[in-house]
Amino acid sequence: MNGDVTAIDLATVISAVATAVAAVMAVIAAIQSHKAAKESRETNEQLIRPHISVYIQQSQTAPMSFVDIVVKNDGGGVARSIKFDVLDDGLELTFQYNGKTKISDLNFIRDGIELLSQGEKRTYLLMQISNSEHYNELFKKNVVINVSYTNGRGKKQYHDSFRLDFNSLPEIELADENTKAPKNIVKELKNINKHFDHMQRVLRYSTAGIAYQEAIDESMEQFKENKKQEAAK
Repeated sequence: MNGDVTAIDLATVISAVATAVAAVMAVIAAIQSHKAAKESRETNEQLIRPHISVYIQQSQTAPMSFVDIVVKNDGGGVARSIKFDVLDDGLELTFQYNGKTKISDLNFIRDGIELLSQGEKRTYLLMQISNSEHYNELFKKNVVINVSYTNGRGKKQYHDSFRLDFNSLPEIELADENTKAPKNIVKELKNINKHFDHMQRVLRYSTAGIAYQEAIDESMEQFKENKKQEAAK
């Protein structure tokens, strides 16, 4: 009888262990399923979320000494209510108008951007680099722009920060005040030589044309004279 009891007890223990193992496996499966679902949601969110970037570049439409600031939505969704906050705004702007001397004075920085669709970008004239001294001073600037915006439904908010990297600009050859005049003189001399060569060609062709016309006129006069002499005979 003791053997029967022992067998029953053993079966009970095995059943309890199996139940516990099944419960643990179910919990692990639930955790993994939850984790996979969370990762899937995060991946989907990354795919459809907006992502605003701010950077500077050499102007594509103005002379090479001009610098643009670009705001672009690199993400997969619409960005709304884009707001900007400029830190350490010690950068003095040049070639601006209406009294705008700082980045924070620019309209899009002050008022924000209502909407940027996927892949859309806005390009704004930032400044002109006036000379090499000004160009070198830009490398010392540490201008940071904080950006906040929401997704297309306006329910989720995002924050990013960007440093304006003037070191990323291509090397620009700038004329200082001491070298500007000689360079302009050389340029004008080249233009003068070009126009002088053109005038010489025109004069040479014109002279040749006049000589040719004079020869024709002289031949016609001689022909008429010969005709008169023949008629008199």
